[in-house]
Parts: sequence; C-alpha cells; structure tokens
Amino acid sequence: ELSWQALPVDGQLLGWLFGLFTPVQLPWVLIQAVAKQIPDLNNPIAACVKLQQMSLLKRTSKNSFCMHRMLHGFFQLKMQHDTDLQEAKRQALLYFCRKIPARCNAIEAEDFIPIEPHVVAAIHNGQHDKELYQALQCYFVGRGLYRQSYEWAEQALENYEHQKDIDAEQLAYWHKQAGERAHLSALYAAALSHLEQAESILKNNESSELMAEVLVILAATQRAMGQLEQAEITSRIALELCQQYFDDDSQEILEAQMIQTTAKFIKQLQSDSKDLDGLKQQVQNIAYIREQTQPDDGNAIAEALNLLAKIKEAQGHNEGAIVHYRKAVLLTHPPHTDAAKARNNLAKALEPIADEKEVIDLYKTAIQIFAEAELFGAQGWCMRNLGMYYARRNKDRGLAMMKRACNLLERHNAPRHSMCEDSLKALHKRLS
Repeated sequence: ELSWQALPVDGQLLGWLFGLFTPVQLPWVLIQAVAKQIPDLNNPIAACVKLQQMSLLKRTSKNSFCMHRMLHGFFQLKMQHDTDLQEAKRQALLYFCRKIPARCNAIEAEDFIPIEPHVVAAIHNGQHDKELYQALQCYFVGRGLYRQSYEWAEQALENYEHQKDIDAEQLAYWHKQAGERAHLSALYAAALSHLEQAESILKNNESSELMAEVLVILAATQRAMGQLEQAEITSRIALELCQQYFDDDSQEILEAQMIQTTAKFIKQLQSDSKDLDGLKQQVQNIAYIREQTQPDDGNAIAEALNLLAKIKEAQGHNEGAIVHYRKAVLLTHPPHTDAAKARNNLAKALEPIADEKEVIDLYKTAIQIFAEAELFGAQGWCMRNLGMYYARRNKDRGLAMMKRACNLLERHNAPRHSMCEDSLKALHKRLS
C-alpha cells in the first residue's frame, strides 16, 4: 500500500493494466494495446520503468514482463470494479485475435504465442466472443497442434449451442470448424458426424461458400476412412461449388483438387495401375501454384510435394521421390505434425539406401512429434514402420517395437490396428 501511494498516477494506471492479465509472461504489445485506450495514461514507458525500479514488475525478456502473484492480486483489487478497463482489455484481445488468419501458418502463429494464455484466461473468466475461439483454433492449427484446436472447436460449438436465437448458418459454420479440426486430429468418426450435421443444416438453403468448404473437408474425411468412391464424388461436387465462389488459384480449389487427386491415386494403386502421368501433372501444378501464392506456408507446399513423391515412388522413380521428400522435410518444422509425416515418408524411402542412423533418427523424431501432438494412430503406425526396419537388423528389437506399436494402436482403437497385427504375424512367421 505504501508503494502504491508512492507511485505517480501513470504508474498506478499501468499497474492496473498489468493486473488485468495473468501475471506470468505479460507481453508489452498487449499492455500497449490497452494503454492506447486509457486517455489519462500519458507515458506508459516511463511508468513501466518506475514499476521496475520499485520492484513491482520484472522484465523477463525484451518484450515481456512478469509480476509476483501477490502484487498481481493487489493490483487486481485496486481495479476490479473499473468497467472501462475491462472493456479496454476485451478490445485489445479482440484486436490481436482478429489478426490471426483463418488459414494460419507456422510463421503467422509465432506472434500469437505470448497472447494465447491471456485469451484462454479471458474465456475461462467468462468472455465468450467468437473471435477468441476462432483465433485459438486457427493458432493451434498453425502450430500443428490439432488436438488442442479440436478441443477449442468443441468448446466454441457448445458455447454457441447454448445461446438464444441460434442462427442456422452459424451453427453449420461451427460444426464445420469442429469437423475440420477433428479431421486434422485423425478423429474421423467425430469429423464425419460434425460435417454431415453441417451439410444437413445447409442442404435446404441455396448453394454457398460455406457448403463448398464443408464438402471439401467431408471428401477428405471420407478418403481418410477408406470411402474412396464416395470421396471422389463428394470432392467433384465440392470442386464444382468452389469454382462458383473462389478464384482458380484459391486454397479452397487447390484443396478440393488435392483430395480428388489423392483419392484417384489410392484407387489406381489398388488396381495396380501405373498410368499416373496425368495425376502427376495435376499435383505438379498444385505444388507450383502453392509455391507462387503461398510461399510462407511450407506445410501446404510440403503436402503437394509428399503426394508428388508418392506418385513417383509408385512409378519406380525413387531418386526423384526422395528429392521431393527431402524438400518437404526442410519446409516443415516441429511441433507441426506435418513435419512428422514428412520425416516418416523420407525415412521409409531411404530405408534401402541410407545410413542406418539417419533412417532411425527420422523415424524417432516423427514418433516424438506425433506423441506430443497426441496423434496416437499416426504415432503407432510410425512405430510399426520403425519396428519393421529394426527387424531386418535385430529380430528381438524389431519384434519388441512392433508389439509396442500394435498395443498403442489397439489402446486407442486406431483404424490401422488390424493391419499392424497382420504385419506382426507376418514378421513372426518370417523370423521363426
């Protein structure tokens, strides 16, 4: 209280602002955004220096501060009834949330890292603006943390469903968001449920951009669930709708084309067809457009390169495939799960020719990324691949890894569990 009385007015006001947020890692840009809305706060920088001199605030990095929890609680008590400050805080958070693009990439997510805990705290304290939920979902997608994104999508949907006078199109939108995040998290049954609900809500209305987006993700989910015929039909309808509403080089059209091409590729592999030149040309075009229009989105470019590499592998052009896989690895970075997919694919392609340490390191990195992202189905399948690789060198080590993989897939009811079991039985038979 004595320190409070000794503070100039600017110092007291700035102390109040710090009291608005959680006490750890307070980003200066967030404090500045609120300070701009307080006309009586004349010199926030000088006030910040004064708080530090009086040991009421500690700088933790060039752009952030922290405050002892007891001091933080004291400042909160001083401003708890100030509705103007609370509204200023709300507007500052919304300002940063609105800067997160709907298709956020890793670079765009970087600036939001210090803001994220304060947005989470605001929601927990009763602030339920849709922009907060939207920003968190897009931010976690940008970082490749899909499970967290899905959890926030579910919370957003639950919050919206409890509101009065629910707008049907908005409800479809939140189901679409939850379905997309569930798909990215490999929770395909949940994704299918949300997307079919969104489609059902929208089907009686006129065609719309939202319906096009729903059908693109629905096609991807159907493909992931092995419903290739249906995925091809849905992606064709989605592509026709996208062409009505989006530019030819838009992400929506490119995604619809990618899903359609992937479904066709898998079907042709199942029929042992090697006539893949047409599909290869389509994917090369998608990769080129993404490189030109989305140069900062390494994950989108890597997705096309991975499919292009798989097509080249199927054609027997392994060296060309490895070149594309290596480029995809360079474009994708942990903790994003696309980085794990790229490393798993490269390791698989390098098995016959590369140094053992490089292959094992790639697999282990991929397994760790999948585990941290809680994508247990992908983690288990990657462990299965490593087990098969180990088995060529050490029978016991390979069998042990394969058993761990099968147990993990069974525990999480993953779709590939039966395939892993078949691989383990075949391995036992071959090694016995």
